[in-house]
Amino acid sequence: MNNDVGQQWLNFLLVLSGAALLGAWLLIPPTIAERTWHDEHRQLIDWAGESAHQWVVDQASAMLGAVSADATTLMNQLDLDNDLEKWISERTYVTLLLTSILIVRLFSLAMWVLLSAPLLLAATVDGYHVREIRKTSFVFQSPLRHMAGTRLFLLSCMAAVIWLCIPLSVPTVITPVIVLLIALALWLWSAHLQKRI
Repeated sequence: MNNDVGQQWLNFLLVLSGAALLGAWLLIPPTIAERTWHDEHRQLIDWAGESAHQWVVDQASAMLGAVSADATTLMNQLDLDNDLEKWISERTYVTLLLTSILIVRLFSLAMWVLLSAPLLLAATVDGYHVREIRKTSFVFQSPLRHMAGTRLFLLSCMAAVIWLCIPLSVPTVITPVIVLLIALALWLWSAHLQKRI
């Protein structure tokens, strides 16, 4: 019964998040999307350098090239004196900006995960060896800590997805914090597996 309630809350939060993202996409002004785009690129240059930024821009433009060309063709066909067509033009532009922001954030997350892969592996292996040591002793394996590790992992992954999709400028320091929380969750999960599975 408790698991059903948790699943219902998770479903509710997912639907609420989807509705909030759709509402943000429908209402966000292009100036805010442009400011977010510029902030993301500036933060990427500050954290990773100009060469990494240029590589991410090249990858993003390669991914968005055909879509951008189709959107430009659509926007050229619209009559911008009509309010509905002006709104469609703005939403197309905002969609391209937000997709570009998503791609930049995905590459930023990928860079941080690659840089922190030794930490993630070390946390998991250390947790496994702590579990193996505890298997031979009379130490209590806490199922609550195991569940806390599982939930922390899920919350960290949800935070990463929210960070990827939020249409506002968020400090880049969020990315390594999320990766550190994932490492802690992996350690908790592997260190507190039950002795008999």
